[in-house]
Amino acid sequence: MSDISPADLAKTNNLLVVVSTWGDGEPPETAVSFYKEFMSADLSLKDVKFSVCGLGDTSYEKFCQIGKDVDARLTTLGASRAFDRQDCDVDYEEDFTIGLKVPWLLSLPHRWLPLPLLSLPLPF
Repeated sequence: MSDISPADLAKTNNLLVVVSTWGDGEPPETAVSFYKEFMSADLSLKDVKFSVCGLGDTSYEKFCQIGKDVDARLTTLGASRAFDRQDCDVDYEEDFTIGLKVPWLLSLPHRWLPLPLLSLPLPF
């Protein structure tokens, strides 16, 4: 998120957001500027289809809060949900790898997946 601005989102058709929540519902350090600007942005995302994967820790009260915030804001700005938001706890790796907890990710077109994610052991 440190390499883009909220205005860049309007230039895409398909958007997959994978974001973590730190501490008590805070964005990661590299996403703070984007998050603050995005949450107050006035732009139309009516041509954007999106899905959000929130990463967090269920031991915190605001589990996956940033993912929830971004998901809600995308909807408010007119984007269309491609897949329901998936909230993942800290021990999601096994479920992710075998496709039980985030099956929506496995159904995404390959062009939606970033290169680092494609290097993970996905069963397809």
